[in-house]
Amino acid sequence: RTLSHQNYFCIPYQSDNSTGIIHLKVMEAGEESGIFNIKFKKSGTDITIEGKVEQNMIKASIMCNDESVLEALNEQKEEIEASLYEQEFNEVVIAVNEVREQPEGNAKTAEKVSTGRIFRAAKIFISKLTN
Repeated sequence: RTLSHQNYFCIPYQSDNSTGIIHLKVMEAGEESGIFNIKFKKSGTDITIEGKVEQNMIKASIMCNDESVLEALNEQKEEIEASLYEQEFNEVVIAVNEVREQPEGNAKTAEKVSTGRIFRAAKIFISKLTN
């Protein structure tokens, strides 16, 4: 029953200096509505994004397993925030951290959020971080 409400996608990608598979999971029903989880490898670094979308707010964590990548991710975080504000999110909270073991998405929200809004938010993270 739980898996029937989770959209899980494996998306191949190629950028100027990297290729790989993006694992995207979007939860759109029940207590987990509004949550997305993105995992991919970029230049040998594991990157995980866990996000929770509510009506006009998004909270997300960008995690990697390589401290040397943190500065670049913090710069990209600013671009992501700007793009999310353009998509009419009034509150955007994004944290960037080094995490040796990449977690699975565990956040919960009580509000129902449109699937399109969740995918638009996830797309911004993917497009900014895989370039």
